[in-house]
Amino acid sequence: MDVEVTRRAYKQKKLVLLFNGLFKELQRRQNKFSGGSPLTQVSLRALRITANTRLLAVFDVHGTLLEPTWKEEYARAYSILSEKSYIDAVGWVNSFTPETKDSQVIDMFSELSKFPREETKKLFMVLRDNIRKKIVPRVRPGILGFIEDLHSRKIPIVIVSGAEHSLIEHQLNQHALLEYISPEMVIGKDDLPQVIHGDKMGFRAAAIESVLAHYPGHTLLYFNDWFDGIKEVKSLGGVIFGVLNGEGRERDFVREVLAAEGVDFILEGWHSWPEIFAALNIGRKERKTKGYSFSEARVRRKAIEDKIYINTAEMVEAFEPFLKEKANSREKELKQLFPEIYGYLYQKPEETNYDISPAPLIGRRNLSLIKHIIERGLGRKLLGLERYDIALFQDAPGISCQEFKRLSKIVKFLNKQGILPYLRCGFLYHDVSKAGLKRLRRSWQGIKGLDLLIPNKASALILRDKIYPGSLRRGLFENIALFEGHPHRNILNELFYRIIETRGLAGQWIRGEVTYEVFEDFTGWLRGHLYSLSAAFGCKDDLDQAARRISDTAYLFNFLDASSIREGLMDSRLNREFEEFFVDFRRVITPGNGKFLSSWQGLLLSRWDNFSSVGLRREYLKDRLGRFRKERRDIGEPSEEIGRIIDSLSPQALAVFFDNIRYLQGWYVESATFGLMADAQIKVIALALSMAKRKELDMEKPFHINFFKLMRLLSSGRHEFDPYKTRILEAMLKDISLEDILLNTETAEPFDRESLSYQKKQPLGAVSMVIDGQKAISFDFSFSAEANKLLELIYMYEQSSLLRHQQALNMLLDLLGLRRDQFDRVGNQDTYMKAMASSWDDKARLLSYGKGPVWVDIGPADGPTLEIAQKLKCKKGIERILAIEISQEAIKALNKRKTEHNLSLITAVRGDACELRELLRKDGIASADTIVFSSVLHEIYSYSRKDGRLFNLDSIRDVLAEALLALSGGGRLLIRDGVIPEDGEEKQILELRGETNKEVFDYFVRHFPGRDLKAAYQVIDDDRQNQLWRIIIKRKDAMEFLFKLTWCWRPEFNPCTFWDEVKEQYGVLTRKGYLGLLYEIANEQCIDLKEIPLPKEEQSYLQPGYIKNLKGKSRLLDLAGNQVSLPDSNMMIVMEKTGPGITNRDVDEGALKHLHENTLAGLSQRTNKTSSSSVEEGIIATVNDLLDAQEIFRIRRQEEVYAYDYRMPVAPYRGDYILACGQYALCEYLKNFRLSDEDIALLGPTGLFDGDFLGYLGRMSFMGRAWMKP
Repeated sequence: MDVEVTRRAYKQKKLVLLFNGLFKELQRRQNKFSGGSPLTQVSLRALRITANTRLLAVFDVHGTLLEPTWKEEYARAYSILSEKSYIDAVGWVNSFTPETKDSQVIDMFSELSKFPREETKKLFMVLRDNIRKKIVPRVRPGILGFIEDLHSRKIPIVIVSGAEHSLIEHQLNQHALLEYISPEMVIGKDDLPQVIHGDKMGFRAAAIESVLAHYPGHTLLYFNDWFDGIKEVKSLGGVIFGVLNGEGRERDFVREVLAAEGVDFILEGWHSWPEIFAALNIGRKERKTKGYSFSEARVRRKAIEDKIYINTAEMVEAFEPFLKEKANSREKELKQLFPEIYGYLYQKPEETNYDISPAPLIGRRNLSLIKHIIERGLGRKLLGLERYDIALFQDAPGISCQEFKRLSKIVKFLNKQGILPYLRCGFLYHDVSKAGLKRLRRSWQGIKGLDLLIPNKASALILRDKIYPGSLRRGLFENIALFEGHPHRNILNELFYRIIETRGLAGQWIRGEVTYEVFEDFTGWLRGHLYSLSAAFGCKDDLDQAARRISDTAYLFNFLDASSIREGLMDSRLNREFEEFFVDFRRVITPGNGKFLSSWQGLLLSRWDNFSSVGLRREYLKDRLGRFRKERRDIGEPSEEIGRIIDSLSPQALAVFFDNIRYLQGWYVESATFGLMADAQIKVIALALSMAKRKELDMEKPFHINFFKLMRLLSSGRHEFDPYKTRILEAMLKDISLEDILLNTETAEPFDRESLSYQKKQPLGAVSMVIDGQKAISFDFSFSAEANKLLELIYMYEQSSLLRHQQALNMLLDLLGLRRDQFDRVGNQDTYMKAMASSWDDKARLLSYGKGPVWVDIGPADGPTLEIAQKLKCKKGIERILAIEISQEAIKALNKRKTEHNLSLITAVRGDACELRELLRKDGIASADTIVFSSVLHEIYSYSRKDGRLFNLDSIRDVLAEALLALSGGGRLLIRDGVIPEDGEEKQILELRGETNKEVFDYFVRHFPGRDLKAAYQVIDDDRQNQLWRIIIKRKDAMEFLFKLTWCWRPEFNPCTFWDEVKEQYGVLTRKGYLGLLYEIANEQCIDLKEIPLPKEEQSYLQPGYIKNLKGKSRLLDLAGNQVSLPDSNMMIVMEKTGPGITNRDVDEGALKHLHENTLAGLSQRTNKTSSSSVEEGIIATVNDLLDAQEIFRIRRQEEVYAYDYRMPVAPYRGDYILACGQYALCEYLKNFRLSDEDIALLGPTGLFDGDFLGYLGRMSFMGRAWMKP
C-alpha cells in the first residue's frame, strides 16, 4: 500500500512538473509572439518534415504577396456612392475597427446610396471588380527574395486567390513575380467550375484539393494573411504560416485571429524569410555565382567606359552587337556590365512611343530604343557633328548648313572643356526608364517618387539611385572612373541629371503640351549654382557667357534626342522653334545688374499682355490648342479650324477652359489624338480636365495628364489610327457640346468609369482616371464590352467576302453615325484611294495636254494626278497647282501624299467645284489655265443633289459651266471619266461564271439607283450545277455592272468597296453626249470653245485591268451567241477656250446701272470732233474688263505680259453683224492712252473698285505690241 501511494505521488509530481514546463514554454512563445521574434511557432503539433520531404508552396495574394487592397476598394466605393471626395472616403475607412465585417459595410453603403441592401451588394461587387482592375498594389517587401529562393530550390509555387485569374496574373506580372511562377500555377475564382466550389465545398478547399491531386506526396507550405483555407490545409498535414499586415490594433487583431484558427507559425514580415527554412530544418542550397566577380566586373567595365565616353565612334562600335536582330555571342559581356542598355532591347511593345521610327520586333527583342539612341542619336547625329560631316549627320533636306555649323561649334566647345564625355554618357542612359527587363524594374521598386508615366523624370531618379555591384556609392556619374578626376564633377553630375530630367520638355512645349512651369525647378537650380557652373564651363566669372554655354548644352542634348527619334523629323522650321525656346531659357538664367531680370512667368505674361482681356485669353487658347494640331496643319488642315471652335465659346466657357488648361502638363496629347477631328480632340482634352476637376485635383499648380494609353488604344503605329475606334469615340462626343463639358462637370460623369452614372448608363466607352496626388494622371479610355463586340463584328464584316456582310457593315456604320461625310468610306478609304490611284498611265496621257501656269484639279482624291502635274511643271510651265476636294477624308489623304512626296506646288482646298471662281479668288487667282476632271464627273452626278434629287444631269452642267467660266483665254479643260458606249442601247448576252459573280449581279440589279434595272434583263440560261448564267441585257447596263464587278476582285474576291460603288453610276453619257453638253454650255455662256483632237485610242478605250479582272468570270455575246468585245470603260476629252479670260461676273445690277448712267452723262458732254490722229470717243472697255484688271492688280501680277483679244462676244442692240474699222486710229489712240481724272471719277461711286486700283489706273499707260488685220 505504501509502495502504491509512493508510485501515485511520483506520477502526480511528474505530471505537475510536466504541466509547469509546458506552461513556461507557452509563456516563452507568447513573449516571442508579442513582438520578440519575426517568426513565431504558435502550435504544438509535430511537423513531419525531413531532408527528403517534397515541399509545395501555396500563397494567397492580397495581403500576403502584395499589400492588401480592401481599404482602397472600400474608399473608392464610398467616394462613388456618397459622391464625396476621396480624402473623406479614406477617413471613413480608417474609422473602421478590425472587427468590422463585410456585411456591416454593405449595410452602411445601402444607407448611403438609399438603395435596397441586395441591390447595393450587387452594385458594390461590380464596383469592387472594376476598382480591382485599376489597382496594382505594391509588392510586400522581402517576398521577391523568398520566391526566388523557393524557385532555386525547385519547390513548386502555387497561387490561390479569390480574385479573377487575369487580374491576379496582371498584378503579379507588374512585380516580376511571374519570372518564377508559371501562369499555369495561378488559380483564380474563375478557374474552377461552380459545381466544385459550391455550397458544400469552399473555393479555397477545392483549389487546394485540386493542387494536391497534381502533386501527390508533397507537403504543403501554406501562406495567408487570413484564416481562409487553414482548416483544409491542416487536415491535409500541411504547414501553415500566418503573415501579418496592418499596424497597431489591426495587426494585433489579425495575430489573434490567426493564432485562434491554429496556424503553425506567425510571420511578422517577409524580411525574415530565411528563418522559415531554419524553423523547418531545411538546409540552404548552394548556388554557383555566374559571370564575373565584383572586382573583375569593375575592371572590365572601367576598360570599356574609358574608351566609349571619350570617343563616340568607340561607343557606337562597342554597343553594335545590341543592334542585331538576333542575340549574339558578342553581347554576352555587355549585358552583364551594362544591364540598363541591354534592357532597351526589352522595352515592352505596349510602351513603345509611336513617334519613334519603327524597328524590328523579334520575339521579345525590340530594337526601337537602341536604334534611336545608338544608331541615330550617337552614330549619326553626334558623330556627324564631331566629324563635321553633314551627309552622315542627316538625310536631305534637314537643317541648313549654317544651323549645322552652329551645332558643331557647341560640340567642339564641350569637347575642349571635357564636358562632352558627360553628354555621351547621359545620352546613352537618358531613356533608361523605358528599359523593360523585369529584374531591372524589380530593382527600381523602392525608388521614392518613381513614376514611369513621366519617363524623363523617372530616368533621372533611376540613374541617381543606380547601384554598382561592389560599390557603396549610388548614381551613374558618381561610379564612372573617368569622371572621378574631373575638378567640377559634383556640379556636372547634378547638371546632367537635371538635363535628363527635363529632356524632351522643350519639344513638348513647342507642341503645346506643357507650360513654362515645368522648367522652374531646373532654371531655379541653375540660378543658384551659376558661379560653380561658370567655372565648370571655363567662363570664370562671366555669368552671361556661362548662361549661354549652359543653354547651348541643354539645347544640344534636346536636339540630339528629338532629331534621332526618326530621320527627317528635324528640319529648319522645327530647329528654329527649339532655338527660340532656348533663347528664352538663356534669358531666365542670365543675371543683369546683380539680379535676374527675366522669369518664365514674366515672359509668358509679357507675351500675352497679362491676359488682360477675354480676347487675349481666346488667342492664347487658339495658340496652345493649335500647337496640338501642328502635324495635322503640316499636312494641310486649315488653321481656322481651332479658331472657329474657340470663337464659338461663350465668355464663361472660355474663362473655365483657360483656367483649367493653364497648368496642364500633357503627355502624348498630339500622338494620341492625331486621328481625331479638331473638335473631338478639344473635347477629349476638355473632358480630361473636367474629370480631373470633378475628382478635386488642385488645378492652380502644374499637374500631369498622360494620354499614352489612349494613343495605344486608337492607333497601331505613328499616325496609323484605327478608323472605327476613332469614329466611335467621335460619335460618343458628338452629342455633347464643348460648352457643356466646360461649364457643367456633371456632363463628364457618364464617361467616368468609377461614377455611379456610368454603372447605370454603360456608354460605349469610358475613362478611368486615378488621382493620388503623387503620380501623373493616366487618361485611360477603354471601350465597353458592347463597343468591343461591335468592333469585332465590324472587323469580321470588313474581312468577309459575303455581300450581305458588307451591306450589314455599311448599315452598321450609318446606324452608329461613324461617317464624317457622304463620301467617307471609313475603313475602306485606303483601299478605295489605292484603286483610284492605280490607272496612272492613262491619267498621264490626259495630263500631257494641259498647260500652265495655273493648274486646277477637281476631285483628285489622294493626288496621283497632282503628282503627275508636278512632274510636268518645267515642261508645261506650271507654277501653281490647286486641288479642289469636297471630301474631308480625301483632303487628309491628299495632304499626306503632298508631305510624303514633297509636292511643293500644291495647295489643297476644301470646297464645292460649283463655286470654283470664288475658291480661286480667295487664293488670289483670277483664272486657271488648266482644269482637270479625272473620274469625278460621274461622282458629282451620283452624289450631288440638284433640285432635290440625285442623278440629275444639271449637277454636271453646273460644275462644267463654272469651270469654263474660270478658264483663262486659251485655257484647257481635261476630262477623263466613264462612258456609255455609243451602241449602249443594243441588247447583248452577259455570261457569268461563278456563284459569287451571280450574287453580285443580283444585288446590283436590285440596288443600283441610277436607273431601274429590276425588269431590264432576262435570264435565258440558269445552270446552277455548273455555275453558269446567261442574261440578255443592254450593253450600257452590262458595262455598268462589269465595272462594279471588277471592284470585287483585287485579286481575290473581296466586295468590301462594292457597297459604295453600287451607289454610283459610272457611265453617265456617251462621249458624243459629253461633247454636246460642253458646246451647249459654252453657247449659253457666250464662250468660244474648240475640241483638241486626240488619237482614236485615247478618245474611248478599255482599261487593261478590266480584261484581267473579268477573265474567266464574265464575257459578252451577241444575240447569236458570238463573243463580242467588252464595252469601253473610259473616255478622254480635251477642250480649249478660245475667247477671253472671264466673261461673266456676279456684279450688282444697281452698281452697273449707276455706272452706265454716269458714262452716258459724261459722253453727252464730250465733243464729237474727229481728226486723222484721233478716234471717236466712246466706251472702249466693259465693266467686266476693268474687274478682270483689278483681280490681276490684287494679286500683284500687273507687271507681267498679257495678250488680249479686242472682241465683242455678242452684237449689241440684237444686231446681226459688227463692222470693225479704224485700226490705224486705234493704234494712235493706244500710243497716247491715258485715263483722265474724269474717267476715274466715273468709276469711283460704283463701289466696285478699290482706291489703290483706281490710283493705278490714273498712272497707267500702254506698253506693248498691237497686232491687227489690215
